[in-house]
Amino acid sequence: MNRFNQPRWLHRRQAAIFLTCFFLGLLLVILPTNLTGSSLSQPMLLAPIPFPNSTERSALEHRPLPFQTVEIPDEVRACIESSAERVDQLGTVQDQGKTFYLLAVYSDFASNDPFTASDELISVAPQAGCIRLVDSQSVRQPLTVYLSPRAAQSLEEQRFRRYITLLGGANQLQRTLSDRIKASQGSYLLSEEQVQVLRQLHIQIPDTYKLLQPNTFPD
Repeated sequence: MNRFNQPRWLHRRQAAIFLTCFFLGLLLVILPTNLTGSSLSQPMLLAPIPFPNSTERSALEHRPLPFQTVEIPDEVRACIESSAERVDQLGTVQDQGKTFYLLAVYSDFASNDPFTASDELISVAPQAGCIRLVDSQSVRQPLTVYLSPRAAQSLEEQRFRRYITLLGGANQLQRTLSDRIKASQGSYLLSEEQVQVLRQLHIQIPDTYKLLQPNTFPD
């Protein structure tokens, strides 16, 4: 049948279909622009991400970082005293053909104050494995009793740098240490290596501390 001979109702149907498709296409173009308030060249998913102003950005940059734990090797964990609730590694050094680990042992999971922890010193030898040299029950001694002076000073420097990280800055370390020395009324103990390291880190402390020596606590 020639299209000019088609019934009139068929022409009206084709016209209605054409107009419907035209308006649907027009809606698809207009609606996204009205809903997003932007042109099609900048859809919502590609819109610029708003950044905080200078004051908000400064606050974010100076926000304290979460407490970072240090992974302790399995061969060291094998010698940690069983009563320890939480352990943090303060430092490690190579000396006398062994690897020495200085640990802070906490009796609870809540505290991050290293001054509430007890020291633990563990040595690891290639063939002999680990040996716990110092724990919470040990008589306090300078680290030079167990290591060379150079290695002992290295561990003490790592200790206090870790303290600075845990306490939130050198000023906080100085304040905490000074308060403890003053409160002890002349009985607070610091080894010679600790005093040297604190001075190198520019930590000022009261001179009322007592020097810890190998014979401070005789047998």
